[in-house]
Amino acid sequence: MATPNVGDVVSVRGCLCTVKYVGSPRFADGVWVGVAFDTAIGRNDGMVEGISYFKCPPRHGLFVRPSQVLPSSAASSKVERDAPEEHVQAWKVQENVMEIEAIQAGRDGARVLKHLESNFPAEAGGASPSLSRSKPLRPSRRGPGVLGRQGSGTSLAGTTKEGDLAAMLLARYGAPPARYNGPSFSGTPTPAQMVELCDSIKRRVAHSAGETAVAAHLAITLMAGVKEQLEREAASVVELNITDGRIVVVGDTHGQLNDFCWILKAHGPPAPGNVYLVNGDIADRGPNAVEIYLILFGYMLTCPGCPPACQCSLRRPPSHRYMLACPGCVYLNRGNHESFDMNIRGFHEGGGFAQEATYKYDADVFKLFQAIFNLLPLATRINQEVLVLHGGLCRTGNATLAQMRAIDRVRPVPVSTNDARDLLFFDTMWADPQEAAGIDRSQARGSVCVTFGPDITRRFCEINRLRMIVRSHEVPKTMSGVAVQHDGRLITVFSASNYCGRIGNTGGTMLLTPSLDYQLMEHWSPTLAELLRIEDEERRAAAGEAEAPAAPAAPKQLRRQFSADAEKLMQASVFECHS
Repeated sequence: MATPNVGDVVSVRGCLCTVKYVGSPRFADGVWVGVAFDTAIGRNDGMVEGISYFKCPPRHGLFVRPSQVLPSSAASSKVERDAPEEHVQAWKVQENVMEIEAIQAGRDGARVLKHLESNFPAEAGGASPSLSRSKPLRPSRRGPGVLGRQGSGTSLAGTTKEGDLAAMLLARYGAPPARYNGPSFSGTPTPAQMVELCDSIKRRVAHSAGETAVAAHLAITLMAGVKEQLEREAASVVELNITDGRIVVVGDTHGQLNDFCWILKAHGPPAPGNVYLVNGDIADRGPNAVEIYLILFGYMLTCPGCPPACQCSLRRPPSHRYMLACPGCVYLNRGNHESFDMNIRGFHEGGGFAQEATYKYDADVFKLFQAIFNLLPLATRINQEVLVLHGGLCRTGNATLAQMRAIDRVRPVPVSTNDARDLLFFDTMWADPQEAAGIDRSQARGSVCVTFGPDITRRFCEINRLRMIVRSHEVPKTMSGVAVQHDGRLITVFSASNYCGRIGNTGGTMLLTPSLDYQLMEHWSPTLAELLRIEDEERRAAAGEAEAPAAPAAPKQLRRQFSADAEKLMQASVFECHS
């Protein structure tokens, strides 16, 4: 529709609202529309950065681009869940914040990277960045969500070739600072060193606001090792066979380190017989995606799987060595947020990873993360019968695993489906399930994205001889961390509890046995400070030590976190299911 006028009743993200402002604000370039909702699903009261553009109750106001304003007839009247409507609306607002802009974000990506490089340059003389930064990590004033589309040919490394980037960073940050006394290792980290690294990360993040939790030389060592491993061994579809133990499937964590550490505590660290499969979307929205990646990278190197001398590897293609008879302990699928176009946006627009990585290290480290993201698999097939992918199924309705294996994945996630060669890649990252049969345009994510029905899931499973699909990508509409859909053939696992600190959902994981029986687990994560307190108490109890005096506020915080409200929200901690 044309640019609306003040006073018009319109629809924004499926909700009716009234236009209160149309013009060029101080906080961003171009024309913006300020609207007021009837309920508290907005982000402000008409004031942004100290300037009042209109007045409305707190959290009733929102600024959007004119392209996101639709006629009032487009407002959604359907609520597809049983939880309180305020949670539904909170989820819709949080998940769809400028989501359509993701399809357009990136044309000016080089300009944004130049801006980040100027704000967070590499340390003079090649020294490792200090573990203490003077600038606070916060959403930028002008998030890059208003940028145009990035071309697929854009170089993320500027004048530096991707192949030389890891070597350049190793040369720059290869030695620890003179006074460094944190975790360190040469070569492959041991399980004991990974425990030490995880504990150090938790303590630094919980108690040292503004610090970089992992020294640069250690971070680059882990990243360079994993990049080399993925270049040597990964494929578009990974084949993972297990004969004993279990697989822990983890969904979206979006930088929520407390959830990830709670999952490691609840299910044990990665080890032979306790394999982790993380289904993408670690980046963006939360403040500690860097630390989650580095922990995962460390465990990927600690337990890489099939060694070169293993007899089974001699009978397998090189690209399958680490993923078949001798599986590693950590597998990582790609999500739609493991891509430049999403990461380059601001925190308040659903991105933030570019800012996080450049703040904690520098822009070249962010570019190295992009090189790793482009190498990640798009899906993992477990014991020939369970396919784990991030988003959903292709709109054609007849996609095959052979077609998925043939995807050219070593590039940014496509931002449109104009090229037919991008269709399968795009839908694997972005599609969502629906209850109705067939394929429909997504009302939540914009017209370029699709939703797929139970008939599409059934046909895909039949064509590819699969028992079920496991995916992530969205908080289930029941506000739990897990959901079984499409006659049991489709399971959603979303692991970030109380997503973005406001949704009120539980987090979920899936435990899968070699016989493909499974348990769906839910959790409500404590804060990192509370988790450390729990672990310290357990250590003292195991050593027979007297309990140390607690800070006065800690017991109250612990009781609040595990209150009756949380128990009611979770309803049940374990659902036993058999496929």
